[in-house]
Amino acid sequence: MYDEALRVDPNLVAALVSRSRASVEIVRLDPRADRDGLLRDADQLTSRAVALDGDDPRVWAARGWALALAADGGKNL
Repeated sequence: MYDEALRVDPNLVAALVSRSRASVEIVRLDPRADRDGLLRDADQLTSRAVALDGDDPRVWAARGWALALAADGGKNL
């Protein structure tokens, strides 16, 4: 769903944030997940979201998670 929403509107902040949260949840729940790729994805998505709407606290919450998890490779979820 999020990928389709972003195809329709690449600047839809809600879809960027939700897609990044989905990536984080996959890292958290699937021990075989591509942690580095998913965390990189979350970082890129939240970075875009901040650039588009840095006043939205949901954007910063998602960005914080992405940065915190990237710092330790998603090991301490």
